Amino acid sequence: MFAGRKAVRAFATLTAGAVAVVALPAAAVHASPGAKATTEPKYSYADAIRETAYVESSVDGDNDGRKDRIAADIIRPRESAVGLRVPVIMVPSPYNAPVAASAATARDRAGEPKADDEYKDVEDDGTPSKFPDWYDNYFVPRGYAVVLVDLPGTRASEGCLTSGGSTEVLGTKAVVDWVGGRATATNKAGNRVAADWSTGKVGMIGRSWRGTEPIALATMDIPNLRTIVPISAISSWYDYQRSDGQVMGPDSPRRLASRWGSTRKVNPGACRPVWDKMAADSAESTGNYNAFWAERDYAKDVADVKPSVLMVHGLNDWNVRTRNGQQFWRGLNSPKKLWLHQEAHVDPFQTRPAEWTATLHRWFDYWLQGIDTGIMAEPQVGIERAPGQWQSHAAWPPRQSAPVKMHFGQGNTLLPRRDPAAGRQSFKEAFDQGQQKMILAPGQNSANRLMFVGQPLPGDVRLSGTPAITVGARSSGGGATPLTALLVDLGEDSRIAHNVPESGTVRTGREMCVGAGDAVDTGCFAEYGLDVRTSSAEIVTEGWTNTSHRESTRFVSPVKPGTQYTFRWQLQPEDYVFKAGHRIAVVIAGTDCTMISVPGTNDDCSVPAEDPWPKTTMDVDLANSHIELPLADS
Repeated sequence: MFAGRKAVRAFATLTAGAVAVVALPAAAVHASPGAKATTEPKYSYADAIRETAYVESSVDGDNDGRKDRIAADIIRPRESAVGLRVPVIMVPSPYNAPVAASAATARDRAGEPKADDEYKDVEDDGTPSKFPDWYDNYFVPRGYAVVLVDLPGTRASEGCLTSGGSTEVLGTKAVVDWVGGRATATNKAGNRVAADWSTGKVGMIGRSWRGTEPIALATMDIPNLRTIVPISAISSWYDYQRSDGQVMGPDSPRRLASRWGSTRKVNPGACRPVWDKMAADSAESTGNYNAFWAERDYAKDVADVKPSVLMVHGLNDWNVRTRNGQQFWRGLNSPKKLWLHQEAHVDPFQTRPAEWTATLHRWFDYWLQGIDTGIMAEPQVGIERAPGQWQSHAAWPPRQSAPVKMHFGQGNTLLPRRDPAAGRQSFKEAFDQGQQKMILAPGQNSANRLMFVGQPLPGDVRLSGTPAITVGARSSGGGATPLTALLVDLGEDSRIAHNVPESGTVRTGREMCVGAGDAVDTGCFAEYGLDVRTSSAEIVTEGWTNTSHRESTRFVSPVKPGTQYTFRWQLQPEDYVFKAGHRIAVVIAGTDCTMISVPGTNDDCSVPAEDPWPKTTMDVDLANSHIELPLADS
């Protein structure tokens, strides 16, 4: 998925050192069974049954006069044909077939499938042989079925992809219903097929869009959906493509749907009217939250979630930002666990394969097989505090976390108390200013941003939660303009280089193998290590808003030149330790072209031919501006 076309071009480190690769073992990955029993690999992968079911959904998403059929490729132990009943691990995906070559660059930036071996079979002949990811290799021999679903309007499924809309979600739901005996399906020949080989229990898993569908379905009352494992997933599409009213990247709902919907094999042009309506309904010109976005806002229904949740999110995910994970996690009442890692939009199998395989094995055994693996007696939260260094916590954010105000003072200082004599400072809009420019020359004035720097810290300080910034300011012109805030750690350290194309990881040149395989689907994958570099500054978290949405994201409030307003917006949730001797800094600016798409610019943030919005000067009242930092015991 794509948060912005410049997402991989983040700030350059102020002091770059050599790349340190934290290599993982090249040997095959085996999950440790721990203190309690887990399922054993006693079923043949080579002899497993492979088949495709076309499930009839309850909706007609492509408006062709008949209900959509959703394609689901299945691999299950051969013994399930003669009495063995197995639970289902399900992965719903729009990425099961390659998109047109014109989208290849954007796809690489987003960390989505890149190589041919990460797709399903090119042809849908009803007998699948290639299953992306490793779940089939590992879990089928342990008595599970793995079901890979083509999202509506992609590859072999009918319907239309709608960027999380109701017809897309209900189409996906039909496959879960079919496994539970509440929907019908046929095979390629048109013969009726039933999931009578299954216990009916379903666990859904996936990263990005693949993890978003499980979140949406978990808010519904689906009795056989027992657990979900969303990885870097969306809980509100508005908060994915907007930030407190500010339109972020160029990937509008229509563009996303049409890009991946281009893989639809059945009547590819059928969805264009659906996508055109999406463009009209999504308030691209204003950034307003409306009924279109409410339909795609699953976080508002999080209290209805009944399945257990094992959530994973990158603290430096510039794609599906941490607000999407935090707001869903915070509202959950069902059993839950959480991993927060330092990398960006990556799967934990890429960075902690042995630990992740063991954790997921024990999780699915507990919730789908009914085996007490001991996993629910362990701490609820795991956080990667530094590269490869993990800590366990009882909750997140910690219950003792409390907001602490830091104020903006004279001489570009960040102070623990309000400075009534701080006066005013101004900055001008600059469409070519990305985060790299914003953090240069700490403590010095800049025409295009303000930067306030605190004193060296006497001890470690842990930030845990969601910072919020309040800025009193007046604009030299009217119109809607972006506002950006960055929270920065000034101090040399070894950090994961998360804002690079590989999202904080590097390939080691070796392979790792997991579970079983055959000649077509080997179960072997590229091995990765952590990309660790020395830098003298780290952008800890970021936040954006638009001056026209200072009162609400639901409507536009005109800006009068010369009138002072109070702008308040949130930065992305974070958990970070500022080390003793480091300094905390805050940047306030207009457009952040690293994350906000500026029409007419290239990936290098070059100046557009025409101003896309008013090029104003913001005059900031420092005494009436501050940032609130949620601090906790480190």
